[in-house]
Amino acid sequence: MAKLSLSSDLHLNEYNDEKIKILTTNVIRKIQENNPNYCASFAYALGRIIEDDHYKLGYEKSEKIAIYYFSLLTDAYGLNLFMEIYNIIKKKFECANCPLEVWGDLFIKCLRLEQHSIRQGCLAFIYVDILQLLFDKLGFVKFIEAVQVLSSFPQQVILQNIETLLPILVDLIKSGSIAKENKEAVMSVITEFSQKYPTSAYREAYRELRGN
Repeated sequence: MAKLSLSSDLHLNEYNDEKIKILTTNVIRKIQENNPNYCASFAYALGRIIEDDHYKLGYEKSEKIAIYYFSLLTDAYGLNLFMEIYNIIKKKFECANCPLEVWGDLFIKCLRLEQHSIRQGCLAFIYVDILQLLFDKLGFVKFIEAVQVLSSFPQQVILQNIETLLPILVDLIKSGSIAKENKEAVMSVITEFSQKYPTSAYREAYRELRGN
């Protein structure tokens, strides 16, 4: 028996792209007004379509579809929804041919919205994983932009495994590979984390780098 893919199940090639786009956009907007987390299953299904069937849709078309809908989905915050999207972004950064600049911007957009939406809780390891990939693939500018947003999260929000970023931050200051103003930005992030997590390695790094 032939294996059916999500795109064949949904008969994507039989629909007028623009009509289905308008219809789907309206449905997503209505769901977002009620509870954005209800969009998590759509995000998962869309991620599967892009991952499994991009060779049928064509790579450029599948990326265009993905970027449009994930940009739309990230206009309203839901924890479950964003965790699903972060997993998809992480997979994108592990791909060789993806437009990483676009996915990096989407990640930062998510962080900014989450920063103003979440007040307390314990957030997952996925942030650190993506940030490390962001640094490796896109370099300092996007990395520090994302880290600065993360360091501005409310103190009541616990960021799991955030100390994993510390070697990168300390090395940026010690290596001499970035300009003075960029070192100050990195030091500001270390200061923020050391104040929020006073028993962590960030406090020790802060004291060492300040010469105390």
